[in-house]
Amino acid sequence: MLRPWYPIETERLVLRPLTAADLDDVHAYYRRPDVARFLYWDARDREESRLALEAYAERTAIDSEGDGLILAAVPREVGRVVGQVNLVHQPKGFFGDTQKTALDAALTWVLRFPR
Repeated sequence: MLRPWYPIETERLVLRPLTAADLDDVHAYYRRPDVARFLYWDARDREESRLALEAYAERTAIDSEGDGLILAAVPREVGRVVGQVNLVHQPKGFFGDTQKTALDAALTWVLRFPR
């Protein structure tokens, strides 16, 4: 079980649950085809962005396999959502090992990022 205390903060970055108030920021990158080509969906219209955001806002803890966290990434110098961090619990097999390695590297980077 993973239930982080929010917000998760470093000197430069805030990670927190997404909220309905983030719609303008999230839609700003969801609507862009040059961003969507790296995602699992095509560019979204505002309503599709709103529906996705509504679902993502509920994902704030990992209780069992397959659950995930989707957090807003807010650089302090920018002060708004510029992306998101997705973590999914898949503990078994190759994917679980890969995920653990990536998570370890990401946390090391965040915690040791030059300040």
